[in-house]
Amino acid sequence: MEKEVLKNTSKKSFILRIKILLIVLLAPLIFHGENNLNTIQKKQTSTLSQSNQKIGVEKRKEIWKAIILIENTAMRDAELKFQNASDWKAKMNYEDEQYQKYLKKLLKHYKIDEDIKGIIMMEAIENEWPEKGGKISLKI
Repeated sequence: MEKEVLKNTSKKSFILRIKILLIVLLAPLIFHGENNLNTIQKKQTSTLSQSNQKIGVEKRKEIWKAIILIENTAMRDAELKFQNASDWKAKMNYEDEQYQKYLKKLLKHYKIDEDIKGIIMMEAIENEWPEKGGKISLKI
């Protein structure tokens, strides 16, 4: 019986040591991660306000619609080229290639980078901007 009590105590103390070790090792990562998240959020807010000043709301809405257009066009291109369901990997790869090609045109046309594009996408989703309608100056 003494051996069993000693064995259970050893297990408990081992588990406690592991927990303490994990806390000591992970705490800096967790707190550092929170600081990074706050920094990223502040940077995004700052970048958003800067992009809002440079790019008016109507132009951002146009860019949003152009993003949807290139996504849909890349998907349509892939569906037309790969109509056989067994070619799904090739279809996905081709769709991605087409999207990247159209994306380069979009970024160049509107003179924005990937970060601004991402911010515009978040703004559009948060504000529930329509995906269609209106003119888009981008020609694919």
